[in-house]
Amino acid sequence: MEHRPHRVEEMKRTDGYFVDFKRFEDDKEARRVQHAMFMDDEAWSPDYQQPMLDKLYDAKVEDDKQGNDPALEEKKRAIYEAVLELEAARLCGEYDEADLALWVGYYELSLKKIMLVEAARRLRYSAGSSELPVTRAEFMQLNEEVFGSFDTQRFNGMMSSEQHHFAEFTPTNEKAEAVKRWLGNYYEQNNYQDAKEVPLLDDVLIEKMQAYVNHQYGEILNVVPDTGDEVVYDAQASQAIMQAALVAGGLAEHGWVAEIKPKIGNPTTSSVKRKISIPETTQRTAAELRRLIIHEQEVHARRGENGTIAHSILLQRGTANYADVEEGLGVILESVVAGNADNPSYHRARDRYIVAGLALGADGTPRDARATYEAAWRLIALRDAKDGSIDKKAEQAAKKRAITHIENAFRATDGTGPGMIYTKLKVYFEGLAKNAEFFKEYENNLDEAFAIAMIGKYDHTDPEERRNIQLLYSRAA
Repeated sequence: MEHRPHRVEEMKRTDGYFVDFKRFEDDKEARRVQHAMFMDDEAWSPDYQQPMLDKLYDAKVEDDKQGNDPALEEKKRAIYEAVLELEAARLCGEYDEADLALWVGYYELSLKKIMLVEAARRLRYSAGSSELPVTRAEFMQLNEEVFGSFDTQRFNGMMSSEQHHFAEFTPTNEKAEAVKRWLGNYYEQNNYQDAKEVPLLDDVLIEKMQAYVNHQYGEILNVVPDTGDEVVYDAQASQAIMQAALVAGGLAEHGWVAEIKPKIGNPTTSSVKRKISIPETTQRTAAELRRLIIHEQEVHARRGENGTIAHSILLQRGTANYADVEEGLGVILESVVAGNADNPSYHRARDRYIVAGLALGADGTPRDARATYEAAWRLIALRDAKDGSIDKKAEQAAKKRAITHIENAFRATDGTGPGMIYTKLKVYFEGLAKNAEFFKEYENNLDEAFAIAMIGKYDHTDPEERRNIQLLYSRAA
């Protein structure tokens, strides 16, 4: 196989952009109805419609569920060809090995994401058939290849803290007694007293980073009105504030816009389209908007735009290993803006990890959506209980928080398969842990730390990937 320089550059221009989680999106109102039925015990598991999976191949014949979309098939072939040619070019020793290694990793991950979504579609259509066990095994194997393996030791440490809360909890009403009784049965079968959770963030690091963030991002964050938690901003008001933040941060000059997107459930950022999208149901306080802006704008958007400015498709869209550390960077900066780790962003990442562990069976018992939910909402309710009391309002609040994590975990499946989840929800905490170690290393030189982290969408916590990116920069200079 001949590897002329122009051929290598042609392969690097292959369209490998594929966002897996968007294929699991559903109609917002349909999901709201399913969540209500699930929480009211009217359905064993949420019946997600998954319309994007139905349209994945855009079957020409209505009953031909295995029809092929030429666009997707062509994309897969092109990506596969790019992997083969770029890997061969890398091994021949005539080209920049660091550059080609990053490109090969990028395309391999794109291919695996497509295969993961295809496996999720086969799950949908193989329910009740003899192919289901094989399809389930393939789906979970691809999850591990894309998102990595689950750390049971980390899960055990988290659950040791939850068990400590349980042991210290004295119920003062009937509902609280019922929750403690249910969890007591769980801990009788699963004892975590020998494990220990190691805190990721200490007060010294947060204080240093907060001083840096206030100085570096103060003008951007100051566009948010100085109001308390009693004032809530709807989607239109939030969008206007976020657009003002894009202007203050200079990203609007590059074409970035904040938009309201009706069918999404969570904020998303696209560095390709230069858009930050929020749901039309958005209701956020000023404090929540500041955390949202630092995460979506000053991590996702900023790193993507910096990659674009560097004329690097890889740094604009993300290297193979960027995703978890970018999410973790967003969470750690949200914690810094909040001033401590005891904030919703940190707890959300941690609870997602616990939910993933419960569903996967890190304690030895894989669970479906219903069983995972029953454990998750009680853990949350007990932890958040005031004065030993859990009333109806507190129970509903815990259930609403739990259902968001259940949706995150089971959105690619029908929720009936024990241990069958889309494991992306675990990477938020993993990326947070990597960033905590990274900033501890640079806590006395945060200018350098942020300069390294903000080059583009890559794994700034990995010394080897960092060296490869910096080497490419020095050669391009």
